[in-house]
Amino acid sequence: MKRKIHIAILVSLFTAVSAYGQETIVFGEKDVQITLPLTVSRKEVKANYAMHLTPALVSGSDTLRLKEVVFRSKRNNLYTQRGRKFGTLPQATTDELLVNNTLTYNARANREDAPWLWNGNGVKLIVERKQVGCCDSKVMEPQMLAQSHYEKPAVKQSATPPPTPQMSKTQMLMQENPLIVSINDYKSYDKTVPLRKQKGALIVYFPVTSAEVDANFRDNAATLEKIVSITKQIVDDPQSEVKVIQIVGLASVEGSQQRNDYLAGSRAQALKKAVQERVSVPDELFECINGGEAWADLRDQIEETQFEGRDELLNIIDSEKNADRRKQKIRTMRNGETYNYLKQNILGDQRNSGFIRIYIDEKKQQ
Repeated sequence: MKRKIHIAILVSLFTAVSAYGQETIVFGEKDVQITLPLTVSRKEVKANYAMHLTPALVSGSDTLRLKEVVFRSKRNNLYTQRGRKFGTLPQATTDELLVNNTLTYNARANREDAPWLWNGNGVKLIVERKQVGCCDSKVMEPQMLAQSHYEKPAVKQSATPPPTPQMSKTQMLMQENPLIVSINDYKSYDKTVPLRKQKGALIVYFPVTSAEVDANFRDNAATLEKIVSITKQIVDDPQSEVKVIQIVGLASVEGSQQRNDYLAGSRAQALKKAVQERVSVPDELFECINGGEAWADLRDQIEETQFEGRDELLNIIDSEKNADRRKQKIRTMRNGETYNYLKQNILGDQRNSGFIRIYIDEKKQQ
């Protein structure tokens, strides 16, 4: 059964979020749905700037950031579209509108990603704002829209309820998250198995040549929230003990192998640092793995994609054992057209670091 809770506006009208009285939070037993109208006034954005809005749910020290929406001025939109056309700017990964337009924003959060929303404490609905332009960016004060709390529906109790087996928090998490594994089943990282096929792996992506975690890049914000939520729950569970946290860093096959090895190792360390900034985990529990160039992932993704030259490309990867000669053949095949396709459509998925396994000691569990 779902309960629909209409949220009363707690702040006066502001330009970043429209106060139509339509903001709602609908709690279910397994998910929560958020609906609100978003708009930005032309007066609030400079001529060559864009306003980035990120709705979020906050309870105590926990924050769940939802998908970002971008409102662009006409000039900023013109420059952005021109940059994307000529390949100097990345393609859009979220909703984009011109200023003075209104978007009915809908988002859904799963209970397994943010279980603290269901703890019965107050939940605030806010919107984080950042104005970004050609020369600088400015983080603005978040706006709070409303607050509510989850009300557990009344359940009729039977006279003699059946006994319920007791499970620790970590045991319950293990049922839903294959990345949580008993230390008795420890396995070293296998470089021949694509990271994208590691069951339950949570993957954070990086821009080309970068080794800094950017929560605003691709779907990193949601992935980081899930990583932090799972890790924090296990660390805080008195009936379990974290033994090893495996993180593997990878780089696409562009550039020199020496540079790519450096990037891959740095990306694993960057994800470790991002976790430690929000959860108290000592260095010795992390196993940061430098996976180097992501050939296994590249081959796997090519095999799943249909494009001209696919079979020839797979043959080069399988038959040429020398990595440098293999790269050269890939760059020059079909006068470079195949390599350009890879850069535009596939290689970006190999610039990542993966949160692949948390090994725990189950001896303390009852």
